[in-house]
Amino acid sequence: MNNSTITRIPAFDQVRTMAVISMIISHVALMFGSGEACSTLIGRFMDSFCGSAPAAPVFMLLMGIFFIFPKDKPFSVKFIRGIKLFALGILLNIVRQVIPFFILLTYAPTEFDRIREMLQTTRSDIFWRLLYNLDILSFAGIAFMLLALLQIFIKKTYQWIIVGAVAVFSAPYLWGIGENMGAVFYFFQPLWGRALIQNVPTDTPFPAFPWLIYPLAGLLIGRFLLAGVKEPEIFKGMLQTGLSLATAGAVLIAVFGMKQFGDYYRMYAGGTFLVVSFALLWTAFFMWITRIGLFQATLTKLSFWSENITLVYCVQWFLFGFSVLLLHFRRVDNPWILVALTPGFFFLTYLLSKLLLLSTRFMNGFRWFTK
Repeated sequence: MNNSTITRIPAFDQVRTMAVISMIISHVALMFGSGEACSTLIGRFMDSFCGSAPAAPVFMLLMGIFFIFPKDKPFSVKFIRGIKLFALGILLNIVRQVIPFFILLTYAPTEFDRIREMLQTTRSDIFWRLLYNLDILSFAGIAFMLLALLQIFIKKTYQWIIVGAVAVFSAPYLWGIGENMGAVFYFFQPLWGRALIQNVPTDTPFPAFPWLIYPLAGLLIGRFLLAGVKEPEIFKGMLQTGLSLATAGAVLIAVFGMKQFGDYYRMYAGGTFLVVSFALLWTAFFMWITRIGLFQATLTKLSFWSENITLVYCVQWFLFGFSVLLLHFRRVDNPWILVALTPGFFFLTYLLSKLLLLSTRFMNGFRWFTK
């Protein structure tokens, strides 16, 4: 297929736009909502729903598609991009977490200790945990490197499916391996993170096992698109695969119980299959509404959030990180206050992103990390 004839697929941008919207809504609840607020219906929608299936899994599915589509790139380009994204994730941690927490420690030590206790860590350990908190950008970097390496050896669709199954089913046996090995564990941490312990927060939100399944599923879609498979067939395949995985996930949960959902970041196969199915069906839904022309004018107006997704992601975390100095961390008990805060963060994210786009010097440096 001649890559120069490939047109942009609007549905993918629209899904990504909705993922950004869900992400910002969820981060308002995550950063400011108390346990009481997040246990309400509004809080659960903002935190538990918006912050789960429609956000990170969809991001990672689409990242997998664009890993190879509309034009595959050499191994070196993809691997180096992975390194840059991982570095950008660490740099973002310094800006959004290390610096604000250092300011809290200096000027509001009582508030600093309150948050530290909520994170279940010590004063001596907290800044390292904040620096090496491997969020979605860091995972994207790891995924790029792993997929680039795997692509050297794996050429067949069934081989990619086997790799995905291994990532999902082996994950629970890997979590926490090496935690007693001191600094050596930091090498393994992005791959499988710490052990799953109930009510103990993790500092590896997106370990490659099992999260690699999401960009890997997207890579398969990208392969089919690159091979010239038409959108209606892609839609049909995503629908069938999504329903099949939903059935498999439901069966595993019926047999093994709700523990299959783990803590969302570390899910067993049943929970993972259900979330992968959601990402596939959600994306297929937008392919369908694009085809019938539903909501297209509105979604087109929101395209800014998709076109500048990495910048928007970093900007919103910068705002959330420093806003803790004023609004404090998880102190809002009234869910309607969370609702009221949300438009403000959308506006500030949009405004600051627009201003940064006007700075040629900043954007040249920023784009170095993302290309």
